[in-house]
Amino acid sequence: PLKVGNYWVYQQFRVDSDGTENATNIIDSCYIEKDTTINGMMYYKYVRPNYLPEYSITFIHDSLHYIVNSAGVIQFSSMDFTTVFDTRYVYAAPGDTACQLVHQMYDQPVQVITPLANYTTLDSRITLNFYNHWAQHGTPRYQNTNYAKDLGIVSEVLPLFASDPGHTVRKLIRFHLN
Repeated sequence: PLKVGNYWVYQQFRVDSDGTENATNIIDSCYIEKDTTINGMMYYKYVRPNYLPEYSITFIHDSLHYIVNSAGVIQFSSMDFTTVFDTRYVYAAPGDTACQLVHQMYDQPVQVITPLANYTTLDSRITLNFYNHWAQHGTPRYQNTNYAKDLGIVSEVLPLFASDPGHTVRKLIRFHLN
C-alpha cells in the first residue's frame, strides 16, 4: 500500500542458529513520507531504518505487479517467481569473494507469525551463497522479506554476517494505512 501517511512499526527478534527467537527491546518504523514525480512517473518516498541506527530513503512505485525503486531495480513481485532481480558479490578483500547474493521471489506462499497476527505472505528472498572459509555457519543462507497482500512488509531478516551463526528479524507489531 503506497499512500502518503502509511506507516509500519516493527519489533526486532534475535534468532539463534537453532531457530530460537528472543524478543529484543528494539522497535523501529517505516513510513511513506510523500509522493513525487520522477521521469513522469509517480513515486513514493519510503523512509526506513538502515541496519545501523540511521534511516535510508528509497523512492518506489507500483508497476503492474512489481515494486520498483527509482533506479529501476525490482524489490518485489506478486506474480514473477522466475526472474532474478539482482545478482551481486561481496568481497572480503580484492580477489577474495566472500559471498554471492541472488535476489528473486520464492515461488511458494510462506506463513509468518508476528506479535500482531499470522499472515500468508510472498517472500522476496536474497540467497547468500558463501564461499570457502566464509561458509562456517552454512550456505546458502537467506535474507527473507515477507509481504502480506494489501498490507506490505510483515517480517524481514536484517543483513546477515558470515561470522554470525544467527540473525535478526523484525516483525510487524502495529501499522496504519490510509
